[in-house]
Amino acid sequence: MKKHGCKPISKIVYTWEPFLGLDYMYKCVQNAKRGYYMRFQRSRFQQYGTTFAIRRSLFDTLHTVDPENIKFILATGFENYKLATLRVKAMMPLFGTGIFTTDGPAWAHSRAILRPSFTRQNMAPLLRMMERHWQMLLRQVPADGVTFDVQNLFFCFAMDTATEFLMGHSTHTLDTSQHHEAEKTFVEDYLNCCYEVIRQIAMGPLQGLSTTPKGIPEARDRAWAYVDSFVDQALAKREKRATTSSSSISLELEPEEEDGDSAEYNFLATLSSQTTDRKLLREQVLGVLLASRDTTAALISNMFYELSRNPEIYSRLRRECLSQINGTLPTEGELNSMTYLRWCLNEALRLHPVVPGNTREAACDTVLPRGGGKDGTEPIFVKKGTPVLYNVYTMHRRKDLYGEDADVYRPERWEGLRPGWGFLPFNGGPRICLGREFFFFFSLSLPSLHHFQSLIK
Repeated sequence: MKKHGCKPISKIVYTWEPFLGLDYMYKCVQNAKRGYYMRFQRSRFQQYGTTFAIRRSLFDTLHTVDPENIKFILATGFENYKLATLRVKAMMPLFGTGIFTTDGPAWAHSRAILRPSFTRQNMAPLLRMMERHWQMLLRQVPADGVTFDVQNLFFCFAMDTATEFLMGHSTHTLDTSQHHEAEKTFVEDYLNCCYEVIRQIAMGPLQGLSTTPKGIPEARDRAWAYVDSFVDQALAKREKRATTSSSSISLELEPEEEDGDSAEYNFLATLSSQTTDRKLLREQVLGVLLASRDTTAALISNMFYELSRNPEIYSRLRRECLSQINGTLPTEGELNSMTYLRWCLNEALRLHPVVPGNTREAACDTVLPRGGGKDGTEPIFVKKGTPVLYNVYTMHRRKDLYGEDADVYRPERWEGLRPGWGFLPFNGGPRICLGREFFFFFSLSLPSLHHFQSLIK
């Protein structure tokens, strides 16, 4: 504390129940049930400032929306913070020791293995794959003009494209003309396991008192077995290439005759060239599926939600799309030149970040650069084991960073805007999202695909 000139934190919030803060936990649960969790958290920052501590007798938690603090946690002080213990305990039973549950050398090893799978290759084959699934989505849109919830279709679209990219075989959740019982079972099992992970995380310090619901271990085993079947295929192809002295992996997506899935290139094909560890391959596939499916579907849903409420923005976006591509599949260069589309996506990510909050835990006695002293601008001491929660949702709506209309969806604000660490849609520092370019490319493509206008009139 003396070395870094730390001052007492400027704001401490005391809970009514002093040991675990059960009253605060109850408020969080009730607001989450009503769909107001992020609004509730934002109200507390509006009341207590950009950095504050919630004090209990058994432990404290620190909360911040200060870009300088978040930069220190994720980048400049990266070695001083680790994944939250409660998160790791909740995720490990399903996702194992993958990139989202490990720190230190194990995390670095996972990231090194994954990185080659996310190098920028020719995107045209991926666009063709997406177009096939987009056409399946459009077939589910009611033809009589009735109001419907498009978000479920976006989640199905994201699942189908993500599984085809990852394993070379789609789950076909949008294809109602064919029977895909194994795929349907996998999706149900996978989602049920994910819901259990969420429930465990939500239990917070009471996590140890919770028991695993009946059927979850069996669902996990079935989901593992499904992914393992594609891991085995990838390893068999690797062995075949080795025996035929093949010197490279084809990166061209060619449809298979039986179901139109990707015959050659997929995530597993590239990943299996880095390791033959069957368990590691399965864990990385499940982890990347978690990162890609929900985030992509959430972004698309949020942007369409805003477009449906702002017809003038939609009209301008549609004009840009039509002027650039005019009914044909766009090239990567054409997508990158669509400035207004990128602004629309950025604004959706700002108002509705797909990961609206996150937590780290002090791996040693350390500091945060801001939050202490009378005005909250001095460093503060952070004891080893202290959870630090950073709230991206609230930070993205700070009026001092984005203007008085920070709560308004206005893509034009991104003309010349450079918010730095005040804009964090893909995390930051060494753990920044490996697939951010793929994620953004997929999202950029969607409004440009055929018949985009049929979803909003």
